[in-house]
Amino acid sequence: MFALKKFDLSFAYAIWAGLGIFGVSIIGIMYFKEPYNILKIVSLLVIVVGVIGLNLSEILAN
Repeated sequence: MFALKKFDLSFAYAIWAGLGIFGVSIIGIMYFKEPYNILKIVSLLVIVVGVIGLNLSEILAN
């Protein structure tokens, strides 16, 4: 609950969900040899950019 004192719940949830999706996808590609293509890689990069954008928006708002 400490994080919720500093961040909004929606902000914290979006970051954990985004990083979780990214992490599981990378593990699937690297360790389980799941097929990947340029669309999958670009989509993962969009998730990372979105998480960075959320962090920056929170910093700029304060």
